[in-house]
Amino acid sequence: MGNKYIVEHFISGSANASRKLLGNCRYKNDVLRNSITQNTMKKIIATTKAPAATPLFSQAILESSKYRLEISGQIGLDGNGKLVDGGIEAQTKQTLQNVEGIVSELGWTLENLTKVRIYLVDMADYTKVNEVYATKFTKNPPARIAIAVKALPLGALIEIECVAAGDEISKVI
Repeated sequence: MGNKYIVEHFISGSANASRKLLGNCRYKNDVLRNSITQNTMKKIIATTKAPAATPLFSQAILESSKYRLEISGQIGLDGNGKLVDGGIEAQTKQTLQNVEGIVSELGWTLENLTKVRIYLVDMADYTKVNEVYATKFTKNPPARIAIAVKALPLGALIEIECVAAGDEISKVI
């Protein structure tokens, strides 16, 4: 069974058939792991043909869903529109809470995220960001990139931009 057939079947086939087909599939050195998340089919792609991902992100995500949500960059603003005090850890936590708030408007969770872009003013904060991030993404994390930037809006230390996907929207929009 070739790779083309597997991908076509995954995209056009039923969720149960795709889970059965891809769940135990191994070809050459590539491995596909199942991750059925709330309201979407999300496949974690892991291959030995590229450097391994850390537990905080996946090498790639193959998703099949009806809805795709592009989330604008979020910074650590509280409900009053003020940047939270407490440094990078507090801003990271608030930024992720803001992302959770946005996806919850559709009845989704962070499990629906397929791609995360993290912008940092100081790469020395990378480890601290990962410590907070790890509390939110304990299994099957989205694909992710971290980028150093010169400055962020309102003096923020971190900005997070995301893509989420799902087959259902549980709230009327």
